[in-house]
Amino acid sequence: MSCHVTSPTHDCGGLLDVVVTRDDRPAPHVNVVDTGMSDHRLLTSVTRLSRPPPIYKTITRRPWRNLDVAKFRDALQQSTLSQPDVAHGLNVDDLAQLYNSEVSTTLDHLLPQQTVTCR
Repeated sequence: MSCHVTSPTHDCGGLLDVVVTRDDRPAPHVNVVDTGMSDHRLLTSVTRLSRPPPIYKTITRRPWRNLDVAKFRDALQQSTLSQPDVAHGLNVDDLAQLYNSEVSTTLDHLLPQQTVTCR
């Protein structure tokens, strides 16, 4: 980082106000102006800035705002998750897989995933 102000910026001297840029960027031309309205000087500078190109990313998501919670609840109550004897004989891994499968299937029906490209 480099400071580009080379003259005092206050009536009593000293460098109170600064313009600092990274060393790998072009140095701006800085003017220190006494406007007569303050004990500080006005700093003006012109800097060439370049905007990086936009980065686009394609993702798959669900439009969660559109989820009808009542329909989702009803669909889960009618799924195999709500059947009393389903859990008998299943280990923890099988139960987790059943849960994930039923919830995913229900969401795919009620709230299908969408592929979108975002900036």
